[in-house]
Amino acid sequence: MFFKLMIWMTAITTIGFIVLSVLNIGFK
Repeated sequence: MFFKLMIWMTAITTIGFIVLSVLNIGFK
């Protein structure tokens, strides 16, 4: 259960970081 939660947190953080990077590139 804890391992599954850790995987979800990592995936959400990675997706959020990619989205922020794309937005930064798009606005510049």
